Amino acid sequence: MSCCSGKSLNDNCGNSTSTVTIPQNAIASPVVCRLPCVREFSTSIARFQNQIVRNVLIALSQRCEALTPPPVPLPPGTLILLSDTTTFNQSLAATVTLDIEATAINSVNVTLQNVLFEIIGFASVIVRVSGDAVINVSYQGIDALTHTQTAVIPFAFTETIAGNFPPNVVVQGSLSVNSQLVVNDVDPSTLAIAAVSITLFFATNIRILLPVV
Repeated sequence: MSCCSGKSLNDNCGNSTSTVTIPQNAIASPVVCRLPCVREFSTSIARFQNQIVRNVLIALSQRCEALTPPPVPLPPGTLILLSDTTTFNQSLAATVTLDIEATAINSVNVTLQNVLFEIIGFASVIVRVSGDAVINVSYQGIDALTHTQTAVIPFAFTETIAGNFPPNVVVQGSLSVNSQLVVNDVDPSTLAIAAVSITLFFATNIRILLPVV
């Protein structure tokens, strides 16, 4: 094939098979091409390049489709993760009044039980997190004996997960005590510890999932 710029074919084109260098400023100018046994036709370098690009993209797309296996369908009931959110902005304040006034607090341990995550509203997803905080206080009483006292403090709070979710989503989550603040309440008349005020700060992870139907 031979091509040359300009509206007419010159002696340098003809049936020559040599490479013809086209000036850069002639990129959009018409060219005349001649193929063996084919009537000469006129096009432009820009249109010729665009056609090559289209053909290459089509070939690459077809090759990718051939190399990429079709997706394997997920079995019904498989959960697909839609959102994974962690927040640290919930807290719980509780006061444990001691059965016997104390001269010292040995330890304050907190465990969580009966934690439940429930979806209670849509317009985004509103998740209600509830459960019990079990507070174990070990202290030295004014009777010189070591005492252990347990208090169960129920709690509930909500988290709003922004997004546009279908109505059949399910919720999973985890809740842990990120930190705690303990303050001793002293009886001014005896200067002994009468109660312990505890503030718990929760770390909450909420996952919204969609089951495959």
